[in-house]
Formats: sequence, C-alpha cells, structure tokens
Amino acid sequence: MAISTERILGNTFLLVTIAVSYAAWIVAFGGMCSLGNVGTPWWINIYELIITGLITYTFMTDTYFQYRFAILTLLAISLAYLTLALEAFIGASRVGYGNGGAGAISAGFIVLSIVQFLWVLVFGSEPNTPFGQLIHQNNSIQQQPVHVAPVNVTSTPVVAATPVQVSSDKVAYEDAQPQSASPVLEYKERVEALHDYIANAEDPNELSFVRGETLEIVDRRGNWWQARKSDGTVGIIPSNYFA
Repeated sequence: MAISTERILGNTFLLVTIAVSYAAWIVAFGGMCSLGNVGTPWWINIYELIITGLITYTFMTDTYFQYRFAILTLLAISLAYLTLALEAFIGASRVGYGNGGAGAISAGFIVLSIVQFLWVLVFGSEPNTPFGQLIHQNNSIQQQPVHVAPVNVTSTPVVAATPVQVSSDKVAYEDAQPQSASPVLEYKERVEALHDYIANAEDPNELSFVRGETLEIVDRRGNWWQARKSDGTVGIIPSNYFA
C-alpha cells in the first residue's frame, strides 16, 4: 500500500482542514497541560488526535472510500464529545477557573468542531455533488496516468498468443491464452466516473469515458480495473477516476 502526501497536498480543502485540525488540537493540548489534571477531556483530546490521524492516513494511502462510513461514524461521536467538553470549559473560563487554559481548550475544541462539521458535510456527500467534489479536485485525479514504454508479453512456447501491452501499475486482466482457456469474468459492481478521461491512443486496452458515465467492473484491486461499458466494450480504467 503506497503512502503519498500528494493526495493531500494537491487538494486545497483537505490540506487546509487537516492542517487547521492539527493546529487546533495543539492549542487544546497546550490548554490541558496548563490546567493539569482535567480528567475525561484528556481522553477526548487523544480521541481527536486519533481521528485526525486516521483521516490523514486514509487519504495518504488512497483508502478513504473503503473506510468512509467508519470515518463518518467516528466523526459523529467526536462532535458529541466536543459539544459536551465545550459546555464545561466555556463555563469554566467565564467564572475565571483556569482562565487561560480553559480558554485555549475552548478555542481549540470550537475550531475542531467547525472542521469536523465540514468533514461530515463533504465526506457524507456523493462524489458527483458540489460538496463531494471538494475531495476529488486534486492532482491525483485530474492528471493523466503516466505511461512507461510498452512491454510485450509473449505467450508460452506451447500455445501461440497475441502479445499484450501493459503499462506501469496496470492490472493485466487481459489473458494472452486462447479464449477457451480463459476464465469467465464476472462484472459484479457498477461505478460512476468522476471526471472525463480519454484513453491513451498507444494502449488499445484502455477505455474512454465521460463524467457521470456508469461502468461495470470485476473488482477494485489495483490502480487499474477491468471494466465493461454499457455498449459491451471491455477494457481497463484508472481507479482514481471513479467513486
């Protein structure tokens, strides 16, 4: 599983909200250190760090869609925690108890609440909606896949077969064996294109598609998926163009 910061650095919404979330956590942590023993809020602050780190990790490893619903559930719990903590610390800062520390904790938790509310709104929206598009407008989706020089895959000495060209990171679903020896592929899942894509003219295996078009795929393994269009055309598609 490749880890890449480009998926976050190339997306303004993710970069800003994640950076602000860490900054707010540091402010709240500093406030708790100044107050000392504050009890349960220490767990809340640790929970906030865990959930922010988890969101960062899933986007860096491009596994966000696999954990999307778990993340939304954790965010719902987090917002409930933050609301309860804010009620206590805002009240404490007003009466003068640990004024500086309680104020810092309140400020940090307020910012965390705002960021997480935005995350729930965006992460919970479908990819083709205006809010959902905020996490897809990045370099990893908009850029064309980089191709290396084609490699000829020859058949075995026993059975002659047509060479197949493959590119970097592509899952070679096209079998070079005769049709009678090929397993029957089952297209089990439907996916929707997030952006237009024009197939590389040098690779006959790629499929072109337009934003909003629905295709059928075999599975979600690898960076390139075996797919079938509505007209029956089969080939491969880049996984980061689909929800």
